[in-house]
Amino acid sequence: MPFSTFSSSSFMWPGYRLLAVFFLTELFKYNPLIIILLFNFIY
Repeated sequence: MPFSTFSSSSFMWPGYRLLAVFFLTELFKYNPLIIILLFNFIY
């Protein structure tokens, strides 16, 4: 798969979801309070 196709497909739902999960886990390691506030804001 070409790199351009892979980078463009990463913005689709599966890639974006993986990126969001990775970002949340990284954020959780530094400040768990932000995650709690985010979940309270989402739900």
